[in-house]
Amino acid sequence: MYGAPPEWPRRLASRFVPLGPDPAAEAFLRSVPRASVARTLAHHALCGLPLDDFDVNAWLGIVYPLHLLTNAQLRALFAAAALPTPLSRALDDVGAGEGSVTAELRPLCARLVAAETSRGMAARLRRAGLEVWEEDLAESAAARVRAGHGGFSLVALLNVLDRCSRPRGLLSAAHCLLGPSPSWLLLATPLPFRPAYFGPDTRWSGRPVEPFLEAPAPGAPEASWASEAEQILDGALPRAGFEPRAISRVPYLCGGDAFAPASELDALVVLAERAIRSGGNAEDA
Repeated sequence: MYGAPPEWPRRLASRFVPLGPDPAAEAFLRSVPRASVARTLAHHALCGLPLDDFDVNAWLGIVYPLHLLTNAQLRALFAAAALPTPLSRALDDVGAGEGSVTAELRPLCARLVAAETSRGMAARLRRAGLEVWEEDLAESAAARVRAGHGGFSLVALLNVLDRCSRPRGLLSAAHCLLGPSPSWLLLATPLPFRPAYFGPDTRWSGRPVEPFLEAPAPGAPEASWASEAEQILDGALPRAGFEPRAISRVPYLCGGDAFAPASELDALVVLAERAIRSGGNAEDA
C-alpha cells in the first residue's frame, strides 16, 4: 500500500523513496494513550464553540497524539535527495502543534524555529525549549523577510495544508522564507485532500478561503490518492516554485479517545528544492 502508485509516470516513480510503514507506527498504535471519558466529552463540547481546536487540545493536555515520520525515515528521505545534515537553520513544522513530529526533525537541525498559530500549543512548544513564532505565516512571511528573518535552509509544512485557510498562500510563504537554492521544502499532507479549517476568517465554516486542488466534477467519484498526489507534484508545487526531489507515502496516525480508536490517514511526503518561480518574485507571498 505504501509504495509508488503503478499508474504514476516514470519521472515521479523514479523519485519514490520507500519509507513505510515503519515498526514505530505499529508501536504507536499499541501504546498511544486514549483520553478519558471526561476529557473526551470536554473536548467535544469545547470544539463545538468558536474556539481554536488546537487551543482546546493544549488546554486538555494533548487529547490526540500524532505520529508521522521517525528520525531514521527523515534521514533516508534527505539522503535520497542528497541533502546533507545538520541543516544550518530550519523553520520546522509550520503548525507544529504539540511537537511530537517536530521532535523527530530537531536532531537534524543546527538551529530550529517552530511556527504555530495556537497560543496554547505555542506555550507547550516553548516549554519544550523551542523558539516559536506565534503567527500565521501566510500573512506574516513577507514582513519576516523584510526584517531579515528569512533565509532558512528548510521549511517544513507537515499535515497543515488541509488545516489552514490559505494553502496556496502558505506554500508561497514557505518559498518566500527560504534562502537561495539549495534550500528545501519538506511537505506532508494526507490524501484524499479534505480541507477543514475552523476560524474567524472562514466564519467557522470549515471551508478554506482559497481552493488548492481541482474538485471532482459533480457526480464524479472522489479522486484517487495517486491522482491527487500527481496534482500536487506536477501542479501545485511547481507553480509555487518547488521541484520535487524525493517522494514517499507513509501512514499518518492520530490517537483516539474514549469513544473512537486511533485513526490512520494516507500521507504524501515530499522533499522539494526551491526554484525560481515563473509567476513572479518570491517575496510576493
